[in-house]
Amino acid sequence: MKLVVMSVSNAGLADLVHVSRAIEEAFPGRLRLSLFYAAKPLNEEEEQRILAATLAADCIILDLMGTTPDYEQLIIKACRMAKGYIVPIGGDNEEIRSLLRLGALTSQELVGMRRPSNPPAAMPGVNMAGKMEAMANAMKAAIDPAKMTDMQHFMQIMQYWKNAEEENIRSLIYLLGRHYSRIAEFPEPQPPIVVEETSIFDPGTAKYYANVAEYRQASSYDPAKPTVAILFYGHSYPNRTRGCVAAFMAKLKPFANVLPVAFARSTTRDLAKLRELLYEQTDKQLDLVVNFLAFRLGAGPMGGDAEAAVRLLAELAVPVLHPFFMSRRETEEWQASTQGINTAEFLIQIMLPELDGCIETIPVGALASASHIADLQVDIQELQLIDERADKVAARIEKWLNLQRKPNHTKKIAIICYNYPPGEDHVFGGAFLDTFVSVERVLGKLAEEGYQTTPVTADELKTVFGAGGLVNSGRWQADTADVPFIRYDSALYQQRLNSPVWQAELNGQWGTPPGEIMSEQRSLLIPGKIFDQVFVGLQPSRGLHEQPEKFYHDKTLLPHHQYIAFYQWLREEFKADAIIHVGTHGTLEFLQGKECGMSGNCLPDYLVQDIPHIYLYYAGNPAEAMIAKRRSHAVLVSYQSPAFTESELYGGLVELEGLLHQHEEAARLDHSRLTAIEQAIAEKAAEQNLTYENLDELEHELYRLRRSLIPHGLHVFGQGFNQLEATAFMKFILRYERGEISALQRVIARDQGMDYDLLLEKNNVPVLTQLDQAAASLVEAYVLERSVPESSLRQAASVTECQAVLEFGYTAYTASRDCQEEQGLINVLAGNYQPAKLAGDMIRNPAILPSGFNLYQFDPRLVPSAVAMATGAKIAENTIVNYVRDHGCYPKNTAVILWGLETSRTQGETLGQILYYLGIKTVAKRGQFSARYAIIPAEELGRPRIDVVINICGFFRDMFPMLIEELNDLFQQIAGLDESPAINYLKANTAVLYQKLLDEGQEPSAARELSQARIFGPAQAEYGTKVSKLIELKNWTDEQEIGATYLNSLQHVYSKNYRGKPAAGLLNAQLATVDVVSQIRSNHEYEVIDLDHYYEYFGGLAKSVEIAKGKKADVYITDTTGEKVQTETVDRSIARGVRTRLLNPKWIDGMLEHAYHGAQKINDRFENILGLAASTNSVDNWIFTGMHATYVADEQMRQRLTDNNRWAYFSMLERLLECNQRGYWQASREELELLQQVWLELEGTIEEDI
Repeated sequence: MKLVVMSVSNAGLADLVHVSRAIEEAFPGRLRLSLFYAAKPLNEEEEQRILAATLAADCIILDLMGTTPDYEQLIIKACRMAKGYIVPIGGDNEEIRSLLRLGALTSQELVGMRRPSNPPAAMPGVNMAGKMEAMANAMKAAIDPAKMTDMQHFMQIMQYWKNAEEENIRSLIYLLGRHYSRIAEFPEPQPPIVVEETSIFDPGTAKYYANVAEYRQASSYDPAKPTVAILFYGHSYPNRTRGCVAAFMAKLKPFANVLPVAFARSTTRDLAKLRELLYEQTDKQLDLVVNFLAFRLGAGPMGGDAEAAVRLLAELAVPVLHPFFMSRRETEEWQASTQGINTAEFLIQIMLPELDGCIETIPVGALASASHIADLQVDIQELQLIDERADKVAARIEKWLNLQRKPNHTKKIAIICYNYPPGEDHVFGGAFLDTFVSVERVLGKLAEEGYQTTPVTADELKTVFGAGGLVNSGRWQADTADVPFIRYDSALYQQRLNSPVWQAELNGQWGTPPGEIMSEQRSLLIPGKIFDQVFVGLQPSRGLHEQPEKFYHDKTLLPHHQYIAFYQWLREEFKADAIIHVGTHGTLEFLQGKECGMSGNCLPDYLVQDIPHIYLYYAGNPAEAMIAKRRSHAVLVSYQSPAFTESELYGGLVELEGLLHQHEEAARLDHSRLTAIEQAIAEKAAEQNLTYENLDELEHELYRLRRSLIPHGLHVFGQGFNQLEATAFMKFILRYERGEISALQRVIARDQGMDYDLLLEKNNVPVLTQLDQAAASLVEAYVLERSVPESSLRQAASVTECQAVLEFGYTAYTASRDCQEEQGLINVLAGNYQPAKLAGDMIRNPAILPSGFNLYQFDPRLVPSAVAMATGAKIAENTIVNYVRDHGCYPKNTAVILWGLETSRTQGETLGQILYYLGIKTVAKRGQFSARYAIIPAEELGRPRIDVVINICGFFRDMFPMLIEELNDLFQQIAGLDESPAINYLKANTAVLYQKLLDEGQEPSAARELSQARIFGPAQAEYGTKVSKLIELKNWTDEQEIGATYLNSLQHVYSKNYRGKPAAGLLNAQLATVDVVSQIRSNHEYEVIDLDHYYEYFGGLAKSVEIAKGKKADVYITDTTGEKVQTETVDRSIARGVRTRLLNPKWIDGMLEHAYHGAQKINDRFENILGLAASTNSVDNWIFTGMHATYVADEQMRQRLTDNNRWAYFSMLERLLECNQRGYWQASREELELLQQVWLELEGTIEEDI
């Protein structure tokens, strides 16, 4: 019998090798075996072997779960020509399933069988055996009895293979030989030996136990020790894990009882049995769970009940750690890899388990080096434990167990706040957080819970860390001798450093310890203070501000000695039981190391050591939150945004709106007044620097400004919204459509017989304003009465719909007040399970609240959503229309930024925009491997396909690796279409690039791939562009450096075979053809002036295009935060952010309610304005003049800022001076003289106080 097996199962292939030897001895010449490992890349020699073997085969077994599309296509091609029987086992590719041919049984007998439910939980092609078995059982009655034997054999083969051990593999061969190759001398196959269903199973002895009591009796159970349950696969598909699990168990046994629970299936999980074992039979005496299972606990690759498992974990109330085995990567390969783990393992071993609240996703095993079987020409590999990683996880488990058992009054807690940039003006930073007051509340809560600490007020903390000089590299306190730093002996630090692999590099960059940063002759300075058993300190700086010449080496820059010493001191001297990082975000998680799947040499892992790590993180930032969680082993405790409020109008804008009302009245009653009023409007609009083509446009702009949402001040950890804030929040979220839940304004409009979409399209401000007022009244009444007022709506159906809408809003109202943050922190410090919730935009998705939970990202398999596709299409359409209006032709190339934050929060609006440019739509998937995109035919598209250059951030790369792969496939398909380059701009540009690359000496295959590549980003394990640091450090002389810095940072191509390959010339060539830079503003919390990433990315991109092209490209910003998508030029977007926030008294007052932090946050915006001016040249002079008038010329405001944070105010004045010096602000002589006078006076005041 010529048997060909193509499989991704190392265990199955290894067993085939051993069994074939024995069969050859017993039955010489009766079995001819050809084996192929389908999880490795193909080469030409392997392809020829596969084609030859399949053509000659009597029987072919296909187990192709998770193999590459290229491999699948080759197998399909080969099997279409094969004459033998074909048995597809693993995989969910419909074409491969259709190859089934076993006796009289074909795939036709399986057509129409019902697919499992819950498709979002399903994953590509893992363990089809369970699925096919269920389908076959369901269809027995429908199958021709003559084919039933073949169906039963088919099911047997799947069972043999899934439970791959030598006895099963032997029986599999005997079955095929006897029944399908007429080898009568083969014995009758034995029934499959299957793994028992969910049960207690010792992987070391391979023995099952009936119950927990029996296992405890056999395993020297010690009631004084905590109990750790280990969940793992009892079967051997695709790798044997038992040996690794047994070795890991041995590392836990010195300090814990271990309860091993084996699962028989990858496809389904018996949660009832699991609950019985872990909850009932242990008498609730379970302390921690180690989950080695891939996917979600309650939903394997074929679906299940994920939420039931989450409820079980909440009932167990113990931490669930998820170390894992890398089934596709060798240990040495992983150690050398910057990426860490591959895309498939990221999904099933990290992203999906995080949805259950799993923590500590650390690889502890990988494939050993391959053993080559020469006669069969196949490599066999087995899993091996990575001892250093397993030891680290075991040590961390012990520390989590200690948190559970130690009395609170004996626990030592380290609270780490930020001081970035270093100095007195940025102490205790954190996104949207009043950190001083928050730490005061945290200390008070710890004292209340029995932790040994002294309650400290925010004012006292400010005295210690600001005025007291306890900061990193203080600007105003050069002499550290009198500052009460904790001094850590440099020799002791060096001794404990213990020669890590990067020590020589460290000393080369920063000198020998103690170095020059935050050090004295023999000491390293720890900026912090101990309050009994609680340490409060400042995370060290990265060293760039102290030594800016190291800016150009930032990619390879290790943390300096004091940074490393700080975390070493926490463990070795302070002996912290837990670390709490406060606020979004610090620098620890961005240090050198792998992107994901950390090793002991990765700096975040090295510095955290075995200490449980808790991170108070903003719930609205899924991108950076995931990096903190995955790279620094953090358990997140989310905090919510500040309360939102409407911007409203002020000053001359109010007067302008009043003139518009007068004009409306005169149009109705007295036309003789219109000319004078229109003149007054023109003068007032010019005074307010507003341009308009007609009064309707001006009215709409004022309407947008007035109802723009702005955060009011900052959030205090542990404080939910009050009633007024929650009511406003309810009004805001009900502005928007949410599937079956209509916008409240739409319900009211429909009740009154109006077309709401038409009102929005026509910008009918008077009617829209009336709808806003009616909606606000309904919300306020509902909050008080929980019912819809009878007189508010005309139709009964409207009342019913309105009730549902308002109840949805009321749920969000309640959640915004039900703050769980303090309890979440206390829960984690107690060593308990922390449930996880989706991170994202609280207005788009109010289910994110209440806060106080662990966080997870949006499922990348569901990106782009249908709503995001529609929004993205509208963005692209608006951009094209604007360009055609201004230039009379289509743009040939666009450039966009793909952010991880935006993609997760919007479910893919930018991706939808990209697909629209290219003429691609999404389609419903029929199977996990079926295409989810379709190319729109040219005649249907009706316009050219527009090329697109994509710049990604590091967060997108780490969070959405499968989208990068899909986009590269689509670029290849578009470039290969049989279309004229005149209507396919990507194809046209690809041809030019291909020739250019050939001329430069590239091989044709490489040139073809690179010419089709369109995705560029940071180097592997890098995240930013360095443009923001350039502006922050003032380390530049002209704008060319901004473009060059951006290009140098994001020059790395991400294509099918090149991941992070430097390709500056290729990127520059593509940027030279860009006509439009398109950026989305999708974030309610941030306008484009509020976040440095805006100027860093779209500003840096615009400047790079300008340099490459020799002239500016059009830059459009599309705002998707409102009821309709609105696209405008960058200068108008910047101006709106300035008007609604930076110059808005309401926003300023909200900020200055927070002592110290208010001026700190305003100072950040000053820097951002400069960054936008330098990168886009689109900040008008009136903006700088307005900043001067608001923050300098107003004497009362000067005093408020000085009282709030004099160091930050001084930085604001310096930044405004820099704007003038660099030529972006043409200040008058009077403005400049006053600015310089205020700057000098404040400098003197600060120096006097030292």
